[in-house]
Amino acid sequence: MKMYSHISLKMVAFACIVAFTSISCDNPADDDDAGEQEFITKVTIRLEEQGSTNVVSIIWSDPDGDGKGDFVGTAALKTNKTYKGSIELLNELADKPEERDITKEILEEADEHQFFYTFSSTLRPYAAITITDKDKNNLPVGLKFDVVTSALPSGTASQSGTLNIVLSHYSTIKKAGTNPGNEEDVNITAPLSLSN
Repeated sequence: MKMYSHISLKMVAFACIVAFTSISCDNPADDDDAGEQEFITKVTIRLEEQGSTNVVSIIWSDPDGDGKGDFVGTAALKTNKTYKGSIELLNELADKPEERDITKEILEEADEHQFFYTFSSTLRPYAAITITDKDKNNLPVGLKFDVVTSALPSGTASQSGTLNIVLSHYSTIKKAGTNPGNEEDVNITAPLSLSN
């Protein structure tokens, strides 16, 4: 009888510890939305050619939010030009209208986000991107940027390639301006062409 009571007390104590741990882990006070990844269904990059009214748009769309989005056409850039770039991100499936604009959210949490833009090896010698906006710690964000193109080799009329766009999210890794975060909100690769 004594042994049974001893075992029962141990089991009750263990159950209490487990229950307490579960409640503690599920405490709403411990929740922090700032570390959550963004849900994005549309990405629009707008490139305004300086000294011209020409605007190049790069649009990626994933209307059902399954992660299998695609680009609309192939963006065409010209050589020896400077483009002022901006990027807009939307969650078109959000229940509340104020939750649709992910760009605003990234701006508000700029110290937890950074865009990385990488041209393919076929375009890298002739196109470069410089991020022009900063967060509160004076580190790059990438919602605003410049694209500068240069001349193609003699006899080359055009060059095809891609632009990889990654929105890096920093939740457990500290943003330093050059390092990617531990999560990605966006990782898409757009088809591009460059011509004289």
